Amino acid sequence: MGLIIVSILRTIWRWSQLYLTLSILIAERITRFFVTTIFGFVPFKYYFDNITFSRPISKEATEAEKDLERDAIEMITARGYPVEEHFVTTPDGFILGLHRITGPKQFNTPPDSPPTSPRSNVNNNNNNRSNKNNSNNNNNNYNNNNNNNNNNNNNNNNNNNNNNNNNNNNNNNNNNNSTSTTTNRKNKLVQKLQQHVDIDQEIHNTNANTTTTTTTSTTSASGNQNNNNNLTSDIMMMASSASSTSNLSNYNGKPVVVIMHGFMQTSEAWLCRSDPKDSLPFILADAGFDVWLGNNRGNKYSFKHTNYTPNQEGFWNWSLDELVRYDYPSIVNFICERTGAPSISYIGFSQGTAQGWAALSTNTVISKKINLFIALAPVATVKGFSNPMIDSLARSRPDFIFLLFGKKSMLPSTIFWRNFLPKDVFVRVIDYSVKFLFGWCTENISQEEKKMLYSHIFSYTSVKSVVHWFQIIQTNRFQMFDDILLGITPNENSKKPHRYHGRVIPGYHPSQILTKCALFYGGSDNLPNTKALLSHLPRDRVVMVHEEPSYEHLDFMWGKDAAEKVFSKVVSLLKSNHFDLTNGTFNGGNGNNCSSSNSSPMVNANNCSYYNSPILTSQQQQQQQQQQNNNSNPLKLN
Repeated sequence: MGLIIVSILRTIWRWSQLYLTLSILIAERITRFFVTTIFGFVPFKYYFDNITFSRPISKEATEAEKDLERDAIEMITARGYPVEEHFVTTPDGFILGLHRITGPKQFNTPPDSPPTSPRSNVNNNNNNRSNKNNSNNNNNNYNNNNNNNNNNNNNNNNNNNNNNNNNNNNNNNNNNNSTSTTTNRKNKLVQKLQQHVDIDQEIHNTNANTTTTTTTSTTSASGNQNNNNNLTSDIMMMASSASSTSNLSNYNGKPVVVIMHGFMQTSEAWLCRSDPKDSLPFILADAGFDVWLGNNRGNKYSFKHTNYTPNQEGFWNWSLDELVRYDYPSIVNFICERTGAPSISYIGFSQGTAQGWAALSTNTVISKKINLFIALAPVATVKGFSNPMIDSLARSRPDFIFLLFGKKSMLPSTIFWRNFLPKDVFVRVIDYSVKFLFGWCTENISQEEKKMLYSHIFSYTSVKSVVHWFQIIQTNRFQMFDDILLGITPNENSKKPHRYHGRVIPGYHPSQILTKCALFYGGSDNLPNTKALLSHLPRDRVVMVHEEPSYEHLDFMWGKDAAEKVFSKVVSLLKSNHFDLTNGTFNGGNGNNCSSSNSSPMVNANNCSYYNSPILTSQQQQQQQQQQNNNSNPLKLN
């Protein structure tokens, strides 16, 4: 009788939590409706556009304030790095945006002028050059190096002064000679570029299933003469135009790495650190790597489909399965084809690691193209939520979740509140939310950086993908989406007695991964079930396991000391991996921190744990084998 009463009380408690969740959602929608309605009227529109917390960033704002509203391309160029923007179409019609940092830092942007975006039109570039030439005309008084527009201005002024006529005629002759020389150099360059375009276009035509658009950012050195500046700019425009239509197939030996964001995020999450030395993509670019940043379907950079619009349910009819089946292979294949690299390295954070575990254990073709998988805050199964209300919601039926949130985007109103609330208030809301949901204190994240970090923390995802993760929580099993929405998913891992089921949901098995992998996890991260994941991974595939005892989930991207505690080890791993693949050489291009010695760069990384690693030296392998003989544990964690 007592057990029955306890069961009834638990049921009442669970349903009360669900109704409380429903009440909160309804209250939020009512509040948002009244806010948008009231401020949408004409008498209030002027006030709404000019209140402090909704005002656009002005030209007089600091770089930190501008970063609040910058997108990925603008943040990369603002920090002085060359960037490309690519798009790849998945087999099911989603157009995914990719960002590429092609090299180390090249220039410093003056604080009083905005950075040049690679999306700028050619006409804007021409206008900028013409404005510069006009200013040179006023300052240099008919300088011999002016362009044809300056010569016309000189000729008009020659009518008023006979002495200037002779000088201007001489100047025109010199300009004609320099113009002919410049034209010849341009024609030769065009012929060379056209040869590359013709060759690469043949290769490009064979890849009819892949759609790509490229935008290249380049900058010229300051202090050159006007003719040299014009020639340099024209060369850059022609090179940019050629690169946008060609598919370079010659691999230059530079190590390639792709970085994937987490759940409900974009590539901006990796870039929005105030100091580039604290951001993993910029650290890798300075170390000589060819860095790519991926974006999953549905977020702001992959908000396009060939058949559906975001207002249709078909646009959002996808879960983690589609990210594994379509997005991951499309991104990897495109990068390999674009760079010509036989294999690349993959870094995933949170859900990005789940994509890696699933894809690399099921797709043997893709697993051959990944030479090293580095998992930051790795996730396969999830323990659940610390808050009983949200945990009850996660363990409810899928049809109830769809009833609460619909079948399209998950919590799209977050963007509204992000733009409406003052930044300080929004920071407090996010801090309270992660504490409420997961019990995270975010003490390892700089308080001064939170305004910028939280401004780029959220993007769109589908409700179906949320339901998929809730099913994984219910079953404690890393499995595919259960399409039966009217009941509880069969739980074969439950310790409770269960009945025979007529169906088995296919699962993802990290134990069958075919790629070398390294794991970095936090001792204070209570969201993923890391111990269960480690117990399933094959020993001959794991080359490194590292624990940061004080780290929570987000600290592996935004921790104050992540560059020292985590990113430095990631760079060493990648260098050592490339060192092994190239038989003792590191082809890191012009990276600032590349090692040119013949010894493995991994020998100084003594703070991490390794075993059975194919990228260790023979002496290290012997020492590790002795440690394994003295320790019966399958994994040694530090």
